[in-house]
Amino acid sequence: MKVESNYRLIQQVNGRMIYAIVILEAEAIEVLPREAGELFIEFDFPHKYNYAVHFGVEYFFERYSAGRPVNMLVTIKRVNDMLADSSSSVVAAATIMALSEAFKFEIEGFSLDKDGNGALNLPLGQGSYRSHTGHI
Repeated sequence: MKVESNYRLIQQVNGRMIYAIVILEAEAIEVLPREAGELFIEFDFPHKYNYAVHFGVEYFFERYSAGRPVNMLVTIKRVNDMLADSSSSVVAAATIMALSEAFKFEIEGFSLDKDGNGALNLPLGQGSYRSHTGHI
């Protein structure tokens, strides 16, 4: 399954703007159930938030492949940021949201509190309700 996303996370959260645009292409290919899936990430350009994008892709892949072993190739075409409105957390969240939207896959418990304090909730592990919360 090949997908594309041009995801825009541009919102006011807790009185502050957050901004990240992630443009990507991805492909997931099912593998035999007894095989472990592999993840391949390509960047079409160097960017200061590559590590945040990498985290977001790995986070998504772990959850997506838990119920279906797949090989996945994700090509990051572009990341747009703004000096005062972007952060590693914002870019990682936008990457996860881009992949979730593209693959039509919801990660249970994943959320960005847009009306409250801007907390990013990242559930740990499949079916686990433990989470790490970082603020945007």
